[in-house]
Amino acid sequence: MPGLTGTRLSLEIGRQTTLAQNVLKTQIQIATGKRIERASDDPGAAARIADLVRSQGNVESWASNVSLGQSLAAHADSILSQLSDRVVQAQSAYISAGDSALGADYRAGVAAELRSFASEIDEMAATKSSLDQPLFASSGNSRIPVGDGLTIAPVPSASEVFQTGGVSLSQQLRDAAAALEMTDPQQRAAAYAQSTQQLGAMVAHVATVHSDVGVRANRLDALQNRLATQKIDLASERSGLEDTDITLAVAQLNSQQLTLEAAQAAFARISKQTLFDILR
Repeated sequence: MPGLTGTRLSLEIGRQTTLAQNVLKTQIQIATGKRIERASDDPGAAARIADLVRSQGNVESWASNVSLGQSLAAHADSILSQLSDRVVQAQSAYISAGDSALGADYRAGVAAELRSFASEIDEMAATKSSLDQPLFASSGNSRIPVGDGLTIAPVPSASEVFQTGGVSLSQQLRDAAAALEMTDPQQRAAAYAQSTQQLGAMVAHVATVHSDVGVRANRLDALQNRLATQKIDLASERSGLEDTDITLAVAQLNSQQLTLEAAQAAFARISKQTLFDILR
């Protein structure tokens, strides 16, 4: 077998260098668990992985916002449960005060109780969230992004919760208390009838708002489940493109090593030939 000429020698060295680089590349893929080290390894897959990374970042951000929204909605639900209790108690006490036989002292006691409830409601309206911001925003709903072009307000605004007809619930209770303290029986009766109607509307209003917060919480729960599924899908697709198939890679490495060893052995035999061996 003739020896290697300079050109053939260079070509063989280049071929073996490529074989050795392939072996090293496969070893790295097995060691790191990643099939793609740089974009040039697979431009199409690398571009898709970049898109997936951005999508995963967005989903993580949205999921974090949903968790925050769930926390805010749960806090609002707790406050509204207390508010519901207070307005129901206020309505019950006020109705009992309509019995004229109970006298002025009893009405005065109910009026004091209503003012106490009013102060509690003002405190509820000023509740701070875990972010040290008003839980119930004073101007409009505080909306947070939870999807591509999708935002949600986990908590209604302060006016939606603590006002009816443009008048605060606490002021309506104070007005009801003042009605009980009127000395003129006819005026008191007329004011009492009006406040009784307002308290009934107040109870219904708070029940509606409380239900609305529950609807918002359910929507956030559904969004959380959807984003969790999206996370899994994105991670699975990225893994399929980016991660090394260890079984396949090991088989490929064994094949590459055998090819390289065979090439090196042949090269070593040919390189040892002398001019005498060629002429013989």
